[in-house]
Amino acid sequence: MKIDVKPRSYFEEIKGTPTEMEILATHRVISIESSNGNDTEPPFSQEALASPNLLCMVFDDVIEDADEQFVKFSEADAKAILDFICDDSMPVIVHCSAGIARSGAVGEALDSYYNCFRTQNDEDHQCFLRHYQQRLRPNSLVKRLLMREIYARSVENISPT
Repeated sequence: MKIDVKPRSYFEEIKGTPTEMEILATHRVISIESSNGNDTEPPFSQEALASPNLLCMVFDDVIEDADEQFVKFSEADAKAILDFICDDSMPVIVHCSAGIARSGAVGEALDSYYNCFRTQNDEDHQCFLRHYQQRLRPNSLVKRLLMREIYARSVENISPT
């Protein structure tokens, strides 16, 4: 599964253009905004916001012991991401403000699961590593909770009923 990690500016530049709708027709897009600051609204047109291939989420780039004023990534967020992806039929683009920590953690976890464990797709995994290995600084809370949910679902799928 092709997984791209982008900064917010990528979508700001194509907002309201035919390219925006083309991407949403061919990709699943996970948009991560913060709870305060200059990226509290998704960088998409009204038409794009109605797309079933767009998942808008709000959580801050913080770790577990962060102050209560911040919105932390949760188990429900991890479940929402995996429910949204649901299969490996479409490429995925994940974005946050800089495309480094929050989206990096989501991208890395999804790449690890879909390309290394589920499908053994070495070509897509190597592509992900070439593009992002030096650039990403995955948020540890996001990655840990998402990997926990991935593991839980994997165990459910291989357990006898």
